[in-house]
Amino acid sequence: MRAFLDTNILVDFLEAGRPSSSASTLIWEAARNHRLEVFVTTQSILDMFYIVSDTQKDREAIYQFIYWMVHHINVEYLSSFDIINAIKSPHADFEDNAQISYAEMKGCDVFVTNDRKILNRTDLGPLVAMTPEQFVDKMKA
Repeated sequence: MRAFLDTNILVDFLEAGRPSSSASTLIWEAARNHRLEVFVTTQSILDMFYIVSDTQKDREAIYQFIYWMVHHINVEYLSSFDIINAIKSPHADFEDNAQISYAEMKGCDVFVTNDRKILNRTDLGPLVAMTPEQFVDKMKA
């Protein structure tokens, strides 16, 4: 299974007090054990660093997580095609639109997110948006 992990899932992993941190940690364990092919964009890593660097005092832990991602999962730039698709989308959230375009182009089955706007979308084609908890349940099935 191919899963795109939204920025908020990366943040969940680093900030244990968040509501979906336990489920997000299980997703990362599946990726580490090669039971799941994971995709993230460099934009998500940059955004994640910006979000957690204010609250996470241990920058070395953040850097280690980033290093692991770069070497063990699919981390790529958004393409000009993704940007054009984001512009053409009827939805207002430009960044979400670009990330969804990337996930579609990579043939991801699932877009894992806590973003209610994405979870409520009905126009994702074969891509299915799920919360981390929903995705963990799917992996167990």
